[in-house]
Amino acid sequence: MESPFISFCIPTYNRAHIVEGCVKEILKCNEQDIEVVVCDNCSEDNTLELLNKINDKRLKIYTNEENMGYNYNLIKVCDVAVGEYLFLLSDEDRIMYEKIKDLKDFLNRNDYSVLTTVLTRKKSGEKLSLSERFKLPLKYIYNERRNLSVLSKVYKFLERGYVGGIILKKNSLDFQKIKDKELDYYLLYPQAYMSLMASNVGSSRVYGKSYIFVVDFSNYSFIFDEKNITGFHYAHPVSRKNEFEKKYYWICEFPYTNHQKKLLLYKLYKKGIVKSVKGYYFVLSNKYNKEFFKFNYKIRKLKMKIFINLVKIKYADEYFEYLKMTSEEFLKMFDFEIGKE
Repeated sequence: MESPFISFCIPTYNRAHIVEGCVKEILKCNEQDIEVVVCDNCSEDNTLELLNKINDKRLKIYTNEENMGYNYNLIKVCDVAVGEYLFLLSDEDRIMYEKIKDLKDFLNRNDYSVLTTVLTRKKSGEKLSLSERFKLPLKYIYNERRNLSVLSKVYKFLERGYVGGIILKKNSLDFQKIKDKELDYYLLYPQAYMSLMASNVGSSRVYGKSYIFVVDFSNYSFIFDEKNITGFHYAHPVSRKNEFEKKYYWICEFPYTNHQKKLLLYKLYKKGIVKSVKGYYFVLSNKYNKEFFKFNYKIRKLKMKIFINLVKIKYADEYFEYLKMTSEEFLKMFDFEIGKE
């Protein structure tokens, strides 16, 4: 077997038939210079039994002796893969296998260290809806016509919460550095950290094409158990505050200018904490009432305030401390407002 050009990397746990379908879909492709690498996180179901029945030398199966958590499993599956490029997948994804050759040609013509692709969603057992078929070319045109700045691409990588559809050049990643850190440093988003690392080694692109279907199997995601690291749901404002702080430490590892760090902080705060507070308030109030519009006005005032201080505060570290303090005050106000409902 020739050396793999693309490794399809799939971490999995307790979703035997789902991961089996994911693997079989990739292996429908006739290209021989690919490999499918699955890392099973000590599943209690028949995951290994089903995977071991697949007779294809392109499939590599690894397993952990105990459940090591999602972060460890994703990092491991990327580390053991030997392809020039790593195509990250969730076990619920379904590759558009007929596009793999096209993807290989595209990667050969370009030299990207990190590439994020468009996600296309569909329900299990159903064909792609007419609206999604119509959206696909529009998504491509929209993404390809945008001339994203380096900073905008970095922000996109930081905010990419879903693992599927991210493509990384293996030699742009320092796995020793990645493995030396505590696993909770990655907040259940090691793919975002790895994308950030790769983007600082070579060129990057937010690509307009889609290569996977994200299929809704209505199955429980075990990652949700791990995402409650603050005692709250991962989308809760308290969790978003924790995420905001950790991601700033990521940014500080790389050679961004003071001004770039400040802009990234502003974007992360506005789109993370502020948006989640607004969303949670609406979900809990369940209606556009008088209190909601008052709260929305306070949010607008906060956005203006943090923008003014983006200009006024000179150094990124000082702006970070200011945003941390502001977020604590803001969340207290949020709790008070919800308590009134």
